[in-house]
Amino acid sequence: MASAQVVADEARDRIPPRAIPTRADPDRYSSKSKQRDPVPIWNDGEWITDADIPASSWIAGHVGETFYQLRITADGEIAECTIEAASGHSALDGLVCPLLKERAQFKPALDAEGVAEAGVYQSKVEWRKREPEFAADAVVRTRYELDERGRIQNCTVLEISEHVPTEMRRNIHKNPCRMSSRYEGIPYRDETGKPVRKAVTLTYRMEVDPVE
Repeated sequence: MASAQVVADEARDRIPPRAIPTRADPDRYSSKSKQRDPVPIWNDGEWITDADIPASSWIAGHVGETFYQLRITADGEIAECTIEAASGHSALDGLVCPLLKERAQFKPALDAEGVAEAGVYQSKVEWRKREPEFAADAVVRTRYELDERGRIQNCTVLEISEHVPTEMRRNIHKNPCRMSSRYEGIPYRDETGKPVRKAVTLTYRMEVDPVE
């Protein structure tokens, strides 16, 4: 019977190489005893965003992940950037290091005595093809009844235009009363002040226009 270690090694060997990013040994750049690794001064997810995807890559639908490693000096500067595992799209992978060197900022690693030293920072860029929630003009119309107690009843969807996002469309159909819930508990009243039942139609219109 194969040992657990042998079985684990065989399972690991069957994983495609790109699924296991290679990692450089951090001890090459910093002491074995340290207080902290390099720390981003601001959110590393904002260094490279969807806006950086080239038009040709966006049209082609290129997606994936680019794993990278940065060597950070004791001054918090980027001394070296390497790609550990590529996304498979050179136009995307080729952006990573130049943009990181331009935008990323760090507090340096600290050794056990609290003295700044060189260190390594590792992370990844996720490339996804996404669009704004409303890509074009859209309309949502719902209808509900507000009874004498201010309770919302009989919610229905009257119209959902084609450019309403799929997930939003699904949620509206699943619970059309949700769009009206802010009005619950406040009944309409007639001229004598008596609470009365009313039917209400809500229309939400989203317009997307170019900026001149």
